[in-house]
Amino acid sequence: MLSNIEIIEIIHAVEGIKQVCSQAVEVSSLDSDFSAKQDVEEIRAQVRRGSILNCERFAEAVLCALLQLQSALRTLISIYCCSFSVNFGLPVPDTQPKKEYRLVTSSEDTFLFSISTVHQLKSQWVAEYDHFQVSCELRYGADVMSVGETRKLSASRNFFDLVVFEEWVEMKKFMKLLPRETCLYIMLYGIEVNQDGRAPEPPKPERSLLAWCGLPLFNSHRQMVQGSRFLGLWSAEVDQKSGPAQSNDAFSCPIVRVQFPEFDCAVSFPEVRKDDIETRKPRLPCLDSVVIQDILDVLEKDPLSVPTTEERRYFWDNRHYIVEVPQLLPKVLLSVQAWSWVHLPDIYFLLTQWKPASPIHALTLLLPLFPDTEVRKAAVKWIKNIGSDELCDHLPQLVQALRFETWEDSPVAWFLLERSLTSVRVAHQMYWLLKQNMENPLTLRRMKLMVRMLLVITGRAFRAIVERQEEHLNDLCIIAETIKDTRESLRIEKLLQELEIVHSSLEESRTCLPLNPAMEVCGVDVKSCSYFTSNTLPLKIVYRSTETAAKLLQTIYKVGDDLRQDMLTLQMIRIMDKFWLKEGLDLKIITFACVATGSRKGMVEMVTEAETLRKIQTEHGLTGSFKDRPISEWLQKHNTSELEYQQAVENFTLSCAGYCVATYVLGICDRHNDNIMLKTSGHMFHIDFGKFLGDSQMFVNIRRDRAPFVLTPDMVYVINGGEKPTKRFQTFIDLCCRAFNIVRQNSNIFVTLFQLMTASSIPGVTSDAVGFIQKSLLLGSSEIEATAHFTRLIEESLSSRFTQFNFFIHNIAQLRFTGDHNDGLLLSFVPRTFTQETDGRIISLGVVDCQKRYEPEKHYTYVVRVIRECQTRSMSVFRTFAEFLELYQKLVRVFPLAKFCPLSRGSIVGRSNTREVALKRKVEVEHFLRYLMTMAEEVSHCSLVYTFFHPLLRDQEGMTMATCKRKSVPQQQVQNATVIRKGTSRIKLSMHYKGGNLLIMVMHAENLFCERKEAPDAYVKTYLHKDVDKSTKKKTKVVSRNSHPSFMELLVYEYPLEVVREKLLEVSVWDYDRVQENEFLGATAIDLWKMNLTRETVSRTQRSFARVRVASSCRCTTMV
Repeated sequence: MLSNIEIIEIIHAVEGIKQVCSQAVEVSSLDSDFSAKQDVEEIRAQVRRGSILNCERFAEAVLCALLQLQSALRTLISIYCCSFSVNFGLPVPDTQPKKEYRLVTSSEDTFLFSISTVHQLKSQWVAEYDHFQVSCELRYGADVMSVGETRKLSASRNFFDLVVFEEWVEMKKFMKLLPRETCLYIMLYGIEVNQDGRAPEPPKPERSLLAWCGLPLFNSHRQMVQGSRFLGLWSAEVDQKSGPAQSNDAFSCPIVRVQFPEFDCAVSFPEVRKDDIETRKPRLPCLDSVVIQDILDVLEKDPLSVPTTEERRYFWDNRHYIVEVPQLLPKVLLSVQAWSWVHLPDIYFLLTQWKPASPIHALTLLLPLFPDTEVRKAAVKWIKNIGSDELCDHLPQLVQALRFETWEDSPVAWFLLERSLTSVRVAHQMYWLLKQNMENPLTLRRMKLMVRMLLVITGRAFRAIVERQEEHLNDLCIIAETIKDTRESLRIEKLLQELEIVHSSLEESRTCLPLNPAMEVCGVDVKSCSYFTSNTLPLKIVYRSTETAAKLLQTIYKVGDDLRQDMLTLQMIRIMDKFWLKEGLDLKIITFACVATGSRKGMVEMVTEAETLRKIQTEHGLTGSFKDRPISEWLQKHNTSELEYQQAVENFTLSCAGYCVATYVLGICDRHNDNIMLKTSGHMFHIDFGKFLGDSQMFVNIRRDRAPFVLTPDMVYVINGGEKPTKRFQTFIDLCCRAFNIVRQNSNIFVTLFQLMTASSIPGVTSDAVGFIQKSLLLGSSEIEATAHFTRLIEESLSSRFTQFNFFIHNIAQLRFTGDHNDGLLLSFVPRTFTQETDGRIISLGVVDCQKRYEPEKHYTYVVRVIRECQTRSMSVFRTFAEFLELYQKLVRVFPLAKFCPLSRGSIVGRSNTREVALKRKVEVEHFLRYLMTMAEEVSHCSLVYTFFHPLLRDQEGMTMATCKRKSVPQQQVQNATVIRKGTSRIKLSMHYKGGNLLIMVMHAENLFCERKEAPDAYVKTYLHKDVDKSTKKKTKVVSRNSHPSFMELLVYEYPLEVVREKLLEVSVWDYDRVQENEFLGATAIDLWKMNLTRETVSRTQRSFARVRVASSCRCTTMV
């Protein structure tokens, strides 16, 4: 680097030598006795005047010029040694000892410094830009305190290209008012003039940022920077906010020389004495209730927004009254007028008096908005009590907080290192998080230092663990790249070959997986491994655990995908789930481990006993995405008893509600049916979060994700238990709205977590992403308003047919990937294989009946009586002819030499769903079964036969199948029959008085009965009595053909609270009819003076809502 830098002193020295040499005269010899003690300045003046005439004077001039060059070179080396970390230096001459230190607060001068020269300019800059300019900023956190600029100058060339500014820049900020964490940012701009030579109108030259650097004005020991420094410049592509203020150490980067004022002593930032803090306690009069309400209203809108001037005055003037509200501390700190030394005692006194925030809320004080070291120490002090499990949940943000520390010696760094000694899991997760952050050049040095410290303090055992992991991951990376370069027909063979080597290596030296240090493996189950046919060809690696009788560990290793987005999304979903569980709401959320182990590399845990929604739907054909029954029938197939199936439906309903909320809040896109999975236990979960925060997938300029979240008719079919709406769907809506409001109650935490991640360089995680989260959480809205909003989102998602169409398009696109050779011998309607040992030996089989069914379409099913050795009573199973034909075909494939009684395969001319055809096929089935039982033992009692006759849910339900029903009774008979009502008609309301308005949320009604139709077209009307002229009449929308309608509509009355408490609320339910008069279904009256309207909630408490009985038209109204 030194060979390419010529400082101004060197330039002057070289010029002096040139001038001496240009005036040289012919001399025969030089007097060797000339004195080096001649007047140097006089000689230099003579050189400049060109008046050197004799040899002696010429020799003295040459010596003087060489001494000047020597001094310039010493200056260059001295500046270099002070600017960069080197292991050499120049000897320091003995000088008079300086005074110990001087306080910066004693200075009355403004801060100034000199921009001397810019070196190592890129040739592209010199060719493209005519002038260059340096702009300087004094920053404190995110605030710019002062700005200064140099003149616009062009580049010059001596030995190298450089720009000579030699200009003092004065910042309009007194040194005594500088905060301790002040940083100086220097930006180099290139100025380009018009290419056509014409002056632009108006004449404003274009200015482009070329490079920049940063420097803290005080070091970690409180001493102010002095003297000359070389500062390496970062490329303009490097985000200034993505790391600490520092210079670039790269060899070839542009260099700016900066000259800071030098003093005769060290200049220090004074410490704040403890006595100054303790004497700040004021006397507090009573606070006006109006002011308190104003403060709380501001907090409710957005707890982290920068307050306006008026809000700052409110918070700062009344700061001592709100010390018991931990969430208000960030607002108060944002309202501080200045962070100079004079104001620090008041601020630090607040930190001692303020009620400690919870560890999660304390993360807010680690944002770049709060660079003060003592504030960050207070945050770390409150975080220290966090448990290891909760710490791991928020560890990504704590590692990101290292970026915002002014110095390496920071409270966050020491806290993380201390906690790594208490838990192997914390140390292990921290290691991989630090490795991920090494990709950013601004954080590379700091993260490397943290990794070295972590490996030193955790000892040899931990170092051995991570070294073995690194070695194993390197082997997998090489295999993944090799598979990509291999021909498709040879890939699986090549993969298994390479994995045999990995298996041998793991047998010799065990290791734990990056997913979890508890996942210790001792080998690979090579036969179970494969790869996925997506663009990046992820590898499916199945490991053998070191624990005895443990299941195989299934993982996916990816090269080519950035898994940091998946890590962040899964972290947020886990945190949401913990908030829900804390409030007593268990939504059966399934997540999985995911770790990015390098640049676009990582490992993902596979969830077992799960299938993608695409495979479930395509079991019903390519258009299965448009059908209602695929999910329901798949769950029935895997849950053969009624109890298991109902538990699966409950799990599905709860998990579907949770993921609807999570995917909406996080803006997760690219939700095709291969990115949604379903466990056999009913748990639904999402995978592949490469598109989130509203970044929708495009298909030929068409936005594929048009619904707020994925909620399709086949999902609602499972929730309702059929085609007709039921109370279960109302429960689902309540679950979604409750979960959404719980997330909103913790909006401060989610906004903070995303703000801490904005500098992480994760694609899509920017300040706009924080705004997206704030918008999706409806900050400033009440719970009732949020409930109504999310209900509209449910309706919008359910009514959008584009989601199903998107699924259908994806089905077509994935046609070439369908089919799995491993499932070829499994029956399509039974999820797994059963044997004689699992079910009991079959003694006899016989067809006893043939029944007609009508759903999903007309068909015939055969009742087969199965008698087993272990059972005293026979059992009947219900199978269709198509299922018998499937059994026959697969038996022929398994036993090609055996001769079976054939079943007709060809289509019958004419209608095939008639009773005559069914009876003819019944004879074929009887002969087939009779002959099957007489065949050899390995055939008649093979696993295929026992799997076929294993009892399913439809068999246990007796004569009525779960997915079928007998032919419906004629409509005329229904009209003449007596209708039996089940349950009492009720309506659910939520009421709250806020901001001068009575808010009434009409939520659900259930068990509504209408005399003239099967299901009413219901709507709700309300009045506030006494109301003679009916001016208070309000009504909801009409919900068509639904005995259990969900309105979720907000009705607003603008009345003072005193007036509202004197009113009687009448709520009535009606059936809408376009032709006839609307039919009255029931009503109730509520005395508002009995209700506590000042407290809002949508939960089932008497205080906030009335669960009232809706009387029929012939009964008097009552209230529960």
